Amino acid sequence: MSTFGFWVAPTFVSVVTFGTCMLIGIPLESGKILSALATFRILQEPIYNLPGTISMIAQTKVSLDRISSFLRLDDLQTDVVEKLPQGSSNKAIEVIDGNFSWDLSSRNQTLQNINLKVFHGMRVAVCGTVGSGKSSLLSCVLGEVPKISGTLKVCGTKAYVAQSPWIQSGKIEDNILFGKHMDRERYEKVLDACSLKQDLEMLSFGDQTIIGERGINLSGGQKQRIQIARALYQEADIYLFDDPFSAVDAHTGSHLFKECLLGLLSSKTVVYVTHQVEFLPAADLILVMKDGKITQCGKYTDLLNNGTDFMELVGAHKKALSTLGSFDGVSTSDEISTLEQDVNIFGMPGFEEKEANKYEQNGKVDNKSEPKGQLVQEEERQKGKVGFSVYWNYITTTYGGALVPFILLAEILFQALQIGSNYWMAWATPISTDVEPPIGGTTLIVV
Repeated sequence: MSTFGFWVAPTFVSVVTFGTCMLIGIPLESGKILSALATFRILQEPIYNLPGTISMIAQTKVSLDRISSFLRLDDLQTDVVEKLPQGSSNKAIEVIDGNFSWDLSSRNQTLQNINLKVFHGMRVAVCGTVGSGKSSLLSCVLGEVPKISGTLKVCGTKAYVAQSPWIQSGKIEDNILFGKHMDRERYEKVLDACSLKQDLEMLSFGDQTIIGERGINLSGGQKQRIQIARALYQEADIYLFDDPFSAVDAHTGSHLFKECLLGLLSSKTVVYVTHQVEFLPAADLILVMKDGKITQCGKYTDLLNNGTDFMELVGAHKKALSTLGSFDGVSTSDEISTLEQDVNIFGMPGFEEKEANKYEQNGKVDNKSEPKGQLVQEEERQKGKVGFSVYWNYITTTYGGALVPFILLAEILFQALQIGSNYWMAWATPISTDVEPPIGGTTLIVV
């Protein structure tokens, strides 16, 4: 319909134009007729493309507005973090009277009066209610939050694990190595610590499995563990964990905490945000945050005896356990007493056996499943000339090629009638007003 309108439009415009000339009384001559027809042909293409042009102008304006708004944003501050040479200080992270805000124009500061010293090799836990500024504190160490005042010093390389997993489209191995050279021994240790070996055994292609867009073919826990493995493989000095254990089940979270934070990273500086109270006793220092401030800090036992805000968090955890126990008909007194007596959950007997049995059962079930192909297949390409048989298949696909003669006839008639139309207009109109036209004006327009 679009093509039909494209070619009919000049004829329709010609009829309307010359018909109007006859009604008004303007004499039609060959020169005027041919000039008008040529003009209509020239205007045909621009008018046909006008809607697309208007749409393109609107899209261009939207794109330019986006680029303009991006370029008008404030530049990132390069002096937020003072990076100290490695080994020049016994403190990995030091914040003195730090005030930070995501929005510098806002009166409400994101973090206020932050004073913090983290020595090399320390495990620091950050806890608090939702929106208290825990994630923003880690972002400050990374240098992402604009600084209003104060001093922030960092000594050593950093590795960051976000709360929501970030996965690249590509092989699992490439996601873990992330540009580093393969060290098979370290690679295997990282896989063991992150409980990934069992998952890789389930996949037909192991760590060569291609991950789809945003990790579409992996579960949330698998994506999180791959992200943790990537951080572990980088061999950084300071590790920042933003509650990565919330995306996995309780057993796997405990295993990750024990093998990663207490195992592979035992000699590293680790700052981890957590809502799980059972992970707090293992920390050398606990920071309790509220409304963007560090309200309390100290060891687990000290805070348990003296900390008001900390007691609220522990009390809420106890209450949740008690409510869950009353619903399920299971007593939770053992778990509560574990918290009160500061018993390390990761030293529980039989923990490794439970984990091993769980993965062994998974392995038995998954071994029965049939291997599946890769999510992304390699593209195939052939080079060479297209043979006549390909064109012949196209020609004979519909009704064995019976419509081909009609198509050719229609195309020949189309061109003949286009030429005949112009010839008719030139023949039927006089050269000047003195010459008598061979036919009447009405006949001219009708034809």
